[in-house]
Amino acid sequence: MKKVLYKDALNKPVQECNEPFVPARKFDSTLELIYGATDRIPTENPNIIFNVRETVAKKLAEANNYIKEKIRGYKLGLGYGYRPLEIQIATFQKVLARTKIENPNITDQEELNELTNQFIAVPSIAAHPTGGAVDVAILNASNQQIDMGFPFLGIMEADRSKVSWIAEGLTQPQISNRQLLLEAMTASGFAPYWGEWWHYSFGDREWAVFYDQPNAIYSQKSTFEVEQSIEQ
Repeated sequence: MKKVLYKDALNKPVQECNEPFVPARKFDSTLELIYGATDRIPTENPNIIFNVRETVAKKLAEANNYIKEKIRGYKLGLGYGYRPLEIQIATFQKVLARTKIENPNITDQEELNELTNQFIAVPSIAAHPTGGAVDVAILNASNQQIDMGFPFLGIMEADRSKVSWIAEGLTQPQISNRQLLLEAMTASGFAPYWGEWWHYSFGDREWAVFYDQPNAIYSQKSTFEVEQSIEQ
C-alpha cells in the first residue's frame, strides 16, 4: 500500500469546491452508525460527526452496496466522519507529547510531526475536519464488527501494534476481512491510509497524494460552517 507521508500531504495545494455537508446516510439508510465517539465531542450537536461532504456520502453508499453484494448479511458501519478542528488539535497535542517521551533524542519538530502523524494526523493536513475522511468497519447481521484484529473506537491509549496495514501477527480471516473493506472503499474512490485500517478519505490532501491528483478539493471547515451548510 502506498505510504502517504505528512510532508507529502503538506505540499499538496487545496482548491475548495464548496461542496455542502450532508448526513452520511443521505443516499443509503442501511449504512449503520456506530456510536462511541459522540460523547467526546464538545458541541451541542455531538452527532455532527456523522456528517460528511455530499460526494463522500454517495461513495459510502457505493461501498456499502459492494459489501452487501459480496457477503449476505454484511454491511458498512460508520464511526466517524467530520471532526471539529479543535478536537483534532487537542488529540494531536496529546499524542505528540507521548511521541516526545518515547523518542527523547528527537528534537526536530517536523520529524516529531511525521512520527505522530502515524497515529493522529497533524492538524494542518487532517482530513476529518474537511468532511472527506471516514472511519469505517464492516458489521455482520447482528450489527457486530467483524474481526479486523483490532477495533477502531476508543483506542488512543491502547496497544496499536495491529492497527496499521503493515501489522504482523494477524490471522488469515483478519487479513481477508481487511481486504474486503479495502476493496469496497477503493472501488468507490476512497484512498486508504496505511497507518490505520479503518481510515479512508476522499477529496483531502492525502487522497490527492495517493491518487496523484494536482490538488485537494476539500479544505477544513469550522463546526459553525458545517452546521450552516447542513441547514441549507
